[in-house]
Amino acid sequence: MPNSLVPRLAQTECGEEDNPGWGDEIEIESKALRVGKAIAVVSVELRKKKTGKIIAQGRHIKYLPVSSKL
Repeated sequence: MPNSLVPRLAQTECGEEDNPGWGDEIEIESKALRVGKAIAVVSVELRKKKTGKIIAQGRHIKYLPVSSKL
């Protein structure tokens, strides 16, 4: 990934019944935690829609290239 750092996604510990299966709906919620001149930090949570239980969460740090003012 040329203009970014590697995203990290961690699965939370949950029982077999909480793992999403084929056809299960999941909700994805993302937030921009910090946006600066050169770097942005975002977080994401994946939840099983039926139970609302978090099944995975992660963060991503993105390098924002400075545009030329020519």
